[in-house]
Amino acid sequence: MYTNADSLSNKMGDLNCFIKSLLFKPNVIAITEVTSKNSNTNLNITELNLICYNFFHSIESQGHRGVVI
Repeated sequence: MYTNADSLSNKMGDLNCFIKSLLFKPNVIAITEVTSKNSNTNLNITELNLICYNFFHSIESQGHRGVVI
């Protein structure tokens, strides 16, 4: 499953509900543009973890939008 989030932290509830509603859970979830382009706040990476999934990200760099797999 792939999506472009344009800020994921405010969409985690929707993402969790969507995944729970699926009959077959995706093996891989890839999300781009995880951080907001207009946000000045620091993102807490642990807020983006999904239960039953391994979590890999590229969100360390300031100014980059980030990817989560």
